[in-house]
Amino acid sequence: PGDALLHGEEISVEGSGNQENFGVWTNSSDWLEWQFRAVKTGKCKLSAEIASPGNGSFTVSLGSQKLTVQAPNTGSYQNYKLVDLGTLEIAQTGKVSISVRAIANGWSPINLRMVKVVPVSK
Repeated sequence: PGDALLHGEEISVEGSGNQENFGVWTNSSDWLEWQFRAVKTGKCKLSAEIASPGNGSFTVSLGSQKLTVQAPNTGSYQNYKLVDLGTLEIAQTGKVSISVRAIANGWSPINLRMVKVVPVSK
């Protein structure tokens, strides 16, 4: 979480060390992103650690590609579950941005610990 850029008034990083997470995400217009340099192109599998007492939906975007995901109800903001987000493709090397945005209609806040990007083997 400490490597992400936060956009908005309320979303913040909570906790410390390997227990950091994005929380206080009550405003659905707040969002976050990670910027990194891709050294290879190809498909990537994305997953996230999420905790939420509701079922808020959000999008994960990489360039013009977008995945829509419904967060699982894990029973609390402390009970994290690893969620498969889907597959996206890094089409070119260089600067890349992955963003996570709430879907305003029916937004139920989530705690997000991480988004993991793993290359898909050919």
